[in-house]
Amino acid sequence: MRKGASPLPRAGRTQSALHILLLLSLVSLHCAYGARADRRETAELFGVIRDPQGVGVHGIAVCLGRPETGGWRTVYAAQTNRSGVYSVRARPGRYITALEAHFLRVPTAFLDTLTLNAPATRMDYQYRGFKVDGRFIGPSGKLIRDGTVEAMGGDSPESLYGISVSVSLKRGRYVLFLPKGTYWFTASPHPSHYPGRSPHAITIASDTTIDFAASGHVVEGRAILGKFPWANAEIEARGVSWPDTQETFARGTVASNGTFLLYLPDGFYHFWVGMRPDRELPPFVPRFFQREIRGPVHMNLAFSATRWAGTVHDSLTGALLDSVRVLAVDTEHQITAMSMSGRKGRFRLVLESGRPYTLFWSVGGRVPHKVGSAIAKSDSTFDLRVSR
Repeated sequence: MRKGASPLPRAGRTQSALHILLLLSLVSLHCAYGARADRRETAELFGVIRDPQGVGVHGIAVCLGRPETGGWRTVYAAQTNRSGVYSVRARPGRYITALEAHFLRVPTAFLDTLTLNAPATRMDYQYRGFKVDGRFIGPSGKLIRDGTVEAMGGDSPESLYGISVSVSLKRGRYVLFLPKGTYWFTASPHPSHYPGRSPHAITIASDTTIDFAASGHVVEGRAILGKFPWANAEIEARGVSWPDTQETFARGTVASNGTFLLYLPDGFYHFWVGMRPDRELPPFVPRFFQREIRGPVHMNLAFSATRWAGTVHDSLTGALLDSVRVLAVDTEHQITAMSMSGRKGRFRLVLESGRPYTLFWSVGGRVPHKVGSAIAKSDSTFDLRVSR
């Protein structure tokens, strides 16, 4: 342990190893771009992906996969250009094919199997469905320029897990395409009440216009973590509004400069600020606070930050180790921050100052090993010795 590092005594309650392993199992499916093969042994798959109006869709990931235990694995992938055109080289054979759409105007589509023959095979695809568009209007009547609209539900033979489409607002407006079906719509920043007093399903059977209206007051501010803006964090509020005592939920994203925006009616709310896990737990511990809302509010949120950082070494050889999970667990609040050591063995955790944490390390799917416990008083550097 280097000079200035906080000691980690062996005392203190710890979170169960089983619970930590469950946290480590948060995994999402994404196409792996850049898979390549020798041109002499491959064939070309090419084509155009279009929306229901015949316009090419930019950013679709065309994924070719192989079955494996518990699902399938992407082995080749390419992305459509601005005209919806794509090209990927792969070994001839049969593949599971997916058109993965993330924050695009069309849903992800699964095309089951594709036979790729040499020297080239063309596969065009045009989405079916209806155009859904509209505006997102704030309490003042002005369009909300930054945010997203999401539709979930429906039923399609080309969708394995139901349909989910998320699109970003462009100057307060959105456009997406959906097959015939029933959907639940949400928007971010979430309207307090939509539509009417409680969310309900909407059946899409033709081209439709749906306007979102965010009720309540403007709740805005800045979120600072330590000395810097807490960029790309999410902020949520849950509570009961007055006088109708309706349960209300709102969510927004913290911009790169730390600013955020929510819409909430009068009421008492529990707020949460933090990073949502994608493939792994984030290295930041989330923060919680309570606030009463009576009218428009500007909140400057300054959160303390203690940084635990260092390097991971092999206990026998002293070599730097990558892909080692280092976890700090706040057992009282049941929250965990995690950092994966990089190629130079480095890790970094950002914790709430003044709170006790228990430090663990884990390799692969193994049960985490406890290092010790300490209060996050000041920035500290650790040299962790682990055995694989």
